[in-house]
Amino acid sequence: MLSERPIVVSDIGGLNEIVEHKVNGMKAYCGNANSIADSILELLFDHKLCADITRVAKNKVRNNYNWSKIAQDTHFAYQKAICQSMAEKQKRELEQERARKTKRAKNTENEITNLLSFKKRQAYA
Repeated sequence: MLSERPIVVSDIGGLNEIVEHKVNGMKAYCGNANSIADSILELLFDHKLCADITRVAKNKVRNNYNWSKIAQDTHFAYQKAICQSMAEKQKRELEQERARKTKRAKNTENEITNLLSFKKRQAYA
């Protein structure tokens, strides 16, 4: 694509995800020789289509598949993973703190109830 040559790819596999039919390349049905031949012949006889495909393909490769873009995407993926793990950790800590507060509140209520019943028993004694 970067060498300004039109390409024909099979409609399965990784290249299928990169190439859009008649936009930046041609797709052919897997295992169908007539489909590959039709795509090649269409590129041979339609010079405008061939020129448009090679121009768009070269721009796509330059913009999407260069080392600075790959490094940027990799950095973003790591940042996203780190932020998610930090957010999950903070969420877990907040849930634990809420659980402790709830447990303390229940314990305090039980202590107050026990103390009141004790005082009531002492008052009758």
